[in-house]
Amino acid sequence: MAIAYHIYADLDIQTLKRRTEAAAKGTQNLWEGWWVNDDLGPFHEEVIEDYGDQKGYKTIMTSRYFKDRRVEARAGLIEFF
Repeated sequence: MAIAYHIYADLDIQTLKRRTEAAAKGTQNLWEGWWVNDDLGPFHEEVIEDYGDQKGYKTIMTSRYFKDRRVEARAGLIEFF
């Protein structure tokens, strides 16, 4: 089983991609995969607003890892923040 996390950011795509690449290297391949995208879809602001957050996100980063590596992979994701 794989677990995926989505991080919305107000950064431009090049900046988020550069930071994500550095963070992924720091996890020593614990992240099974990661993606950066600036196509947030038509309803992302409504979804984010439901969580009490503000509008204005430009990009999204998704990371995925296997369940049995969750503790270490989450630690790398928290460092990324």
